[in-house]
Amino acid sequence: FHEQEKSYAGIVDEADFFVQIEDAVSRNRNKKILIAANHPLSSVGNYGGHFAGIDNLFPLLHVNQALYLPLPGFLYTGFRKFLGGKQDLAHPQYKQLIEALQETFEGHSNIIYASAHEQNLQYFNRPPLQHIISGAAGDPTYVAKNTKADYAQSQQGMARLDFYASGEVCLQFLSPGDEVIFRKK
Repeated sequence: FHEQEKSYAGIVDEADFFVQIEDAVSRNRNKKILIAANHPLSSVGNYGGHFAGIDNLFPLLHVNQALYLPLPGFLYTGFRKFLGGKQDLAHPQYKQLIEALQETFEGHSNIIYASAHEQNLQYFNRPPLQHIISGAAGDPTYVAKNTKADYAQSQQGMARLDFYASGEVCLQFLSPGDEVIFRKK
């Protein structure tokens, strides 16, 4: 008796996964391509190793707002920035995923990569890839103010993409009340 290999949509292992993505991207190279995933490829939030200064002194505030216990939070934030847990961009397996996807997207244009994972709003325009992080349904989390992101805000909201017949795409971040927070064509 041979145990049948488990597969989903013909994908048995990681190599099959990237072959399928490369094939789909290649077959649709003359179209706008939207890839929706949970895990971002770049982030200026906590999963990207960015934390507020207060997190270095009072790391337990995330657990309970009353826990103002001064602890060496820099150990925790430093670990997440440089080594990373499995959900952090710094984790070796996560880095491999990012590198493999970026390699897969090389030479292709018009790719929009939408993800969540963070509890904030972020946008990166790094041709050939436009990257959206719209995971701010709950309490928003910290985002660093730096030049890595074209837009980053610690705010609740969602992303809306409008595709036009002209081939143009418009991104809008909307607040829970449908107010436009950010707009990019």
